[in-house]
Amino acid sequence: MAVQVIMPRMGQSMEEGRIVRWLHAPGDPVVRGEPLVEIETDKANVELDAAASGYLSAILVAEDAIALVGATIALIDEQGVSDAASSFAPPEASTRPPKPPRI
Repeated sequence: MAVQVIMPRMGQSMEEGRIVRWLHAPGDPVVRGEPLVEIETDKANVELDAAASGYLSAILVAEDAIALVGATIALIDEQGVSDAASSFAPPEASTRPPKPPRI
């Protein structure tokens, strides 16, 4: 059974976060509590730890994309990469293209 990795609210005013980089690739083993992804908020870059042990079975939000708080950004599965990702589709409104670079 896949465990959803959710974009957390890291501050009272946080509405969305940008995926800076994934620290694991699909198929990689992950251990609960180890850093999984680096997220940029409006105030800081923060590493989000894995909420479960298993395998990173799917990345649903690519690097440099924006995800709303509460959106599923990845899946962790005890069995490894599976078809769970193909049956799971995040809501259209949960992600959007990256913001233009700041000048």
